[in-house]
Amino acid sequence: MSGTARRWGATLLVVLAAVVLLAGATATPARAEMHGAVAEATAYTQARGEEVGIAVLDRETGQWSVNGAAHTRMRSASILKVFVAESLLDRSRRGAITLTHDDRVLLEAMVIRSDDGAMSNLYSRFGGLGMVHAVTAKYGLTEIGDPPSAGYWGMFQITAHDIVKFYAGVLDGGLQPADRDHLVSLMRRATPTGADGIDQFFGIPRALPGQVWGVKQGWMCCQEGKRRLHTTGILGADNRFLVAVLSQGPQTRSYAYFGETLTRVVQVLFPGGVVPSRDVPRNPFGNLEVATEVSPGVVRVGGWAADSDGPSWPLDVHVYLDGNFAGQASAGLDRPDIPAAFPGYSAARGFSLDLRVEEGVHRLCVNAINVGRGTDNPELGCRTFTVRLSPLGNLDSGHPQGLRAVQVHGWTMDPEAPGTPTDVHLYVDGRLASGANAAGDRPDVAAAYPGTGAAHGFATLVPLPAPGRHEVCAYAINVPGTGGVNPQLGCATVDAPAAMLGHLDWATPQGGLVALSGWAMDPLRPGSTVEVHVYSDGGWVTATTAGGPRPDVESVYPEGGPTHGFSVSAALPPGQHRVCAYAIYRDGRAGNPELGCHTVG
Repeated sequence: MSGTARRWGATLLVVLAAVVLLAGATATPARAEMHGAVAEATAYTQARGEEVGIAVLDRETGQWSVNGAAHTRMRSASILKVFVAESLLDRSRRGAITLTHDDRVLLEAMVIRSDDGAMSNLYSRFGGLGMVHAVTAKYGLTEIGDPPSAGYWGMFQITAHDIVKFYAGVLDGGLQPADRDHLVSLMRRATPTGADGIDQFFGIPRALPGQVWGVKQGWMCCQEGKRRLHTTGILGADNRFLVAVLSQGPQTRSYAYFGETLTRVVQVLFPGGVVPSRDVPRNPFGNLEVATEVSPGVVRVGGWAADSDGPSWPLDVHVYLDGNFAGQASAGLDRPDIPAAFPGYSAARGFSLDLRVEEGVHRLCVNAINVGRGTDNPELGCRTFTVRLSPLGNLDSGHPQGLRAVQVHGWTMDPEAPGTPTDVHLYVDGRLASGANAAGDRPDVAAAYPGTGAAHGFATLVPLPAPGRHEVCAYAINVPGTGGVNPQLGCATVDAPAAMLGHLDWATPQGGLVALSGWAMDPLRPGSTVEVHVYSDGGWVTATTAGGPRPDVESVYPEGGPTHGFSVSAALPPGQHRVCAYAIYRDGRAGNPELGCHTVG
C-alpha cells in the first residue's frame, strides 16, 4: 500500500467491517433464478469466443450457481495474493510468525493495489509453495494446481469454484473475526489501477457502481499463448454473495475486450447493477472504547455510537453496572474520525460519562438505544475492572521488644483522602491491643503514589499479654466519610519468651580459683533473682544468685530491671576442666537450662 494510503484505528476498522451500510437505499429481493443468469452469461461468453468459468454462492440461501467451466483450471495471475494474505494474517494471529510494520504495509499493497513486488517479497519469505499448500488443505480446495516452477506464483492453477469456496471458508470461521474483517476491508479498498498501471476496475467494480463489494482481480499475458483476466470478490455490505469469474482466450485479444466480457457477465448476474441484501434490521452501532478509573471510585466511560436511521440525530447510550442500570449519556461529543470512516454521519457521535462505583470487581456494559427502524438496543461493549476505595498499605515488620512487646512498622494511605493521616489498629491474637496514626515520614510511599505525600508511616510498640507465640495483625481504619472497609495490612508471628534467659559470659582461672560471670532471668518472674549452679566435669561445684547489676540486660529486657548478673569463684583441682553454669527454676519446672560452658586450666 502506498505511503499515503489511509489507515483507520484498529478498533474503528473492526467495527467498520462489521457494520451494515447498504449502498442501495432499498433492499431488493434476491434473483429467483441465479442458475438461469449463469446460463445466459455463459452463452454470451461463448459467442465472444472466450473460455469463462463462473461460480456464485448465495450465503443467505446456501445456493451455488456454476457453469461447466467453473471447474476448469486456469492460471491464477494475482488471485493467489488473497491466499498469501490469509496465511500471513492467520499465522501471525496464532504466533507462528511475526509480521513487522513493513510486512503489513506490503500485505496491504499486495491486496489493495495488486502489487507484484510486495507479493514476491512475502511469498518468498513466508513459505512459498508450502504456504499455498497449507491454505488449500485448510479449506479443502482440491482443484488448485501447482505452477510449473515453485517460485512462479502467477502460474498456479485455480478454478472459479475453488476461489468461491475459499472466500466462503474465510468468512465462515477460517479466520478470526478481526483478521477476516481486515482482509475484507482491504479488498473493499481496491484502487482503480494496479501498481503496474493496469486498470483493475473491470468486471465486478465496473458492473456494480455504488454497491458494496471487495475484490481481488487478476490479469496476465501471454504465457502459453493466452491472455487471462479474472474478477473475484465478496459482494454486499452483508457479504451475501461470493463471485468468481475467470476468463482466458487468445493473446491477440486485448485486456479491454476481456474486461468488457467480464463486466457484462456480472451485469447479467446482478440486473440493474444491484446486489440483493438480507433484510437487515437497521440497529445502532458503535464501540465502548474506555472504562477507566480517573479518581478513586470514579470510572469514566467513553466511546461512540451511531444509527443509520438518523446519522445526525442525538443517540442515547445506557450504562449497566453488574447487570443494573447505572446511568446514561447522549452521544453528541465531537468525533471527527467517525464521518471520516462513515461518510454521511455527523461528527457528534462521541459519548463520555463519569460514574461513581463502589469498591470491588465490576462488569460494565454499554448499550446504544435505537432511534429508528431497528429491532434492538445493541451492546457496544463490556469491560471488567476492579475499584479500590479502602486504604492501601502494609505491615512491613514486627520484631519482639523486651519480654512482653513487639515493635511494628508499616504504612497506610486512604486513596480517597491521601492528605489525612490514617489510623491503624493493632490486634494481638484477635483482640485489640494498641493503635497508631500513620503520619510518619515515608518518602518511598510518596514516590510510589505521586501526589499523596510522604506522611503515611507508622511505628508503635504493641504489648503482648503473656509469654508464648502470638499473631499480631494491623488494620487500616477507613477515613470517615470515604468508601471502603478497614483492610488488614498484614500480620506478624512473634514469640514472647517463656523459657529461662541468660548466658555464661566467661570463666577465667584466677590464682588457683576459677572466676565465672554471666546473667540469668526467668521471663515468668522477671523481677525475681535466679539461682545459678556451677558444675565442673559434670560434678557440682558451687551455687550463686543472679542478682547483681547488669544494665545491658535491662536495656534489652526492661521489664526485669537491672539485677540479673552473677559472679562467682570456685576452687578446682589442677588440670584442665570443663565448667558449666545452669539456671535453676524456682517453681520446680523441669529442665534447668544450661547457660553455657567453658574449658579452663
